[in-house]
Amino acid sequence: MPAAPRSLNGARVLVVHENAAARMLLGKALRAWSARPTEVASLAEALSASTGPNYDALVIDDALIAEAAGLWHEVRSRLGKNLRTIRLLSFVSLSSSGSAGDPLLDTELTKPVRLTELHRALISCSGDSTPLTERTVALKKPAGALPALHGRVLVVEDQPLNREVAIGMLTSLGLEVETAHPGQQDLDIIQTRSFDAILMDCEMPVMDGFSATRALRSGEPAGVHVPIIALTADVTSAGRAACLAAGMDEHLAKPFRREALHGILARWLAGSREGSVSSAPARSAAAPASAAVPLLDGATLDALRALPRNGIKDMLTHIGELYLMDSRGLISAIEQSMEAGNGVELARAAHAWRSYNGNVGAVGLAQLCRELEEAARSGNFTAARTVYTQIQALHHRVRDELQHEMRKTA
Repeated sequence: MPAAPRSLNGARVLVVHENAAARMLLGKALRAWSARPTEVASLAEALSASTGPNYDALVIDDALIAEAAGLWHEVRSRLGKNLRTIRLLSFVSLSSSGSAGDPLLDTELTKPVRLTELHRALISCSGDSTPLTERTVALKKPAGALPALHGRVLVVEDQPLNREVAIGMLTSLGLEVETAHPGQQDLDIIQTRSFDAILMDCEMPVMDGFSATRALRSGEPAGVHVPIIALTADVTSAGRAACLAAGMDEHLAKPFRREALHGILARWLAGSREGSVSSAPARSAAAPASAAVPLLDGATLDALRALPRNGIKDMLTHIGELYLMDSRGLISAIEQSMEAGNGVELARAAHAWRSYNGNVGAVGLAQLCRELEEAARSGNFTAARTVYTQIQALHHRVRDELQHEMRKTA
């Protein structure tokens, strides 16, 4: 029998590939080798992911580099600053020459990729004599070891669970936090108090984040510019362009990690303007839930457990209770909109519940919510009903698993 592949000892690998099946295959293989993959569908999503955890390697489809060379260099620049030992891999076709001689690429593998070659490249992609796995172990940082930040941040978000997650993360980073509901309240607060940064949800009723940002910018005194970071699940080029046009400074894809939030705020609170939003074509990250996708992402649950307690409750229990309570109303809104044939309201409810699921690590359920949202926006109610049937079945399992995790924590 052949020897088992060497373990990658928890190495963090960022996988950027537009094909959902390919991402799932690569992610499954990396987890089998004891690596910790983060899988995204586009360079736009990679840009958001690059502000998160430190990565040891990057696996990227060469077609994405060819489509958006400028964004590729920005992603590479961010990853290089966060982790100097990162090694970049490119999957290229035999006829492609777009990446030939690219100094940012260490290894090139032809598609379809052979997993044995990928494993070999990850083990030995270092330019020095130290294997990737040994360097990974040596460079690991203690959990939660992020430099403290200083300042006051306003969170403008209409969903209670999303607000609570943001508050917990910001507080754990050493920041003062205030919240505002969408509409006139956020503008009134901004006019009467000073903030060092604003986290602005884009999709809100009454007054969305774009309108609120335009109104805020029009009333800013000369010489004053408060950084506004967009919170949105829309990573398309049109969505990012809309953020810039409205006067926002940065983009953070939901759901986001504590490390990603820290990375962005560290730049803007220091007065840097290097983190402006970039435009790039995005791919759909939707993929059907499968046995390869855990019901709840363990890293997300651990991150919630590590946040400061909310009164007598640990943060996982607090967020879990909000999720279970608010999900009932969002599910009801989905069902009523579907019955009425109201695509706008169905897309809004699916979007909101997608964010909720992402915040508790229900990755597969969040993916299905994205499919439901896309079907609603296109007016395809036949597809929407099919997806919702899958959502119902998976939600029962997610709910039971979340309650189990909450009992374990308590």
